[in-house]
Amino acid sequence: MTKDHIVYTILTNADPSELSDIQLEIYHQWVNFATGGMALNHKVIRNPSGRYAKSIRMESHGLNVVGILADETIAPEAGILETGHGEIDLKEHLQAGTYPIHYGGGHAARGVFGAANSRGQFLTGFARIGPNSKPGSFVIPAMPAYQPGLELAKIAAKLAGGGTVSW
Repeated sequence: MTKDHIVYTILTNADPSELSDIQLEIYHQWVNFATGGMALNHKVIRNPSGRYAKSIRMESHGLNVVGILADETIAPEAGILETGHGEIDLKEHLQAGTYPIHYGGGHAARGVFGAANSRGQFLTGFARIGPNSKPGSFVIPAMPAYQPGLELAKIAAKLAGGGTVSW
């Protein structure tokens, strides 16, 4: 991993004239994944923003070195998708005070957003997060690594007739 992007290297005996076709195919698949159009390793981006797709670019370095990368200076989430993140307690990242946190929304029947009171009525509105909020009340759970770059490197190695993938 470098400061701005994660690098996977594929060593293969593929004909250099085939590499640009492989590069274009992988680029197309990655942008399609980034825009929510396809799954990689059974995972789909549910709320694509476009910024992640914009961060993906192709590079060539001579006859037999090509690259496709997601630039974290454009889309910081590219690195998070590759490496995941641990649990995040929002109270630790806020200055003293209280902040309104919106809950609720249009999925009342399934209870996807918001809460229900003791009578089963669906609630919407705002909660307050602050220093006196109970522990664990505003925690973003850990997210495992999706590793779309690694999955695409494996696909590229297969398209190139086999090879090894290293980070």
